[in-house]
Amino acid sequence: NKLNFQIIPEKRDAINLMDVNNISVTFSKEIDRDTIYSNKDVNVVNFPSNELELIGYNFRNPALKDARVRKAIASAIDTEEIIESAYYKNGIQNDNIYFPNFLGVSSTKSSLSFNITKAKELLKEAGYVDRNSDGYLESAMNERLTINLLVNSEDQSRTAAAQIIKEGLDQLPIQTTITSKDWNGYNSDLAAGNYDIYLGGYQIKENYDLRFLLHTSYGNQIGYTNPVLDALLDKMESGISQKDRQETYKQISNILSTDLPYYCLLYKTYGAIASPALKGAIHPNFLNV
Repeated sequence: NKLNFQIIPEKRDAINLMDVNNISVTFSKEIDRDTIYSNKDVNVVNFPSNELELIGYNFRNPALKDARVRKAIASAIDTEEIIESAYYKNGIQNDNIYFPNFLGVSSTKSSLSFNITKAKELLKEAGYVDRNSDGYLESAMNERLTINLLVNSEDQSRTAAAQIIKEGLDQLPIQTTITSKDWNGYNSDLAAGNYDIYLGGYQIKENYDLRFLLHTSYGNQIGYTNPVLDALLDKMESGISQKDRQETYKQISNILSTDLPYYCLLYKTYGAIASPALKGAIHPNFLNV
């Protein structure tokens, strides 16, 4: 048997070669790939990537130190609509920022489903009530609840997602604004803490060491700290057995669900596109296309 690898100078040429069975399988990260291949006689197999889209909360904001406020914001986010409209259906929901079904531990779609009524209840539990004539919330300390959402203006999917998030938050008595900055301005504001929540994304390394996002000593930019979580994150990278890693990860997952320092909007999917001539089951993953 022979296995021939072809180097295609232009990506669009690969699409045409699929039609004449000169290529058996190709690989696409484009979120609009369903549109590209919609009129082709090919089999598109979507699978989870290691690209995570999330909301990060600024723990330097006194209001956002309250987990109930963070969960209220998450409950007002329609992740299904974001996947549908902003990411062309090429994303999947997940209950935390680790890879779906990480280490064989079953994931759910989301620990917090889109529920405006629940969001309002959580805000009330956190002590926010309507004290203003304009209908916005204030705490017992007369602290008005406002949310500034930071997003990179150069990413069309994220700007579309930011608008959907604002539409959800606008159903709550919260004053919400979107701050769109170019890449340099976005990173400057992120580093300076000039945001309440930010919309961002990361391509995670295959070992899934997330200390850069969560660990106190690694300088996570949201200002989140949890010594118990720090110890568990270090344990995950200490050469323990697979079984111990699973048990440790379950504890991490519980903390992330309780504290919610980040809210997972989605994991992007990649696509393996197979020609009709390629027979057999196709089960790729981001580590082994």
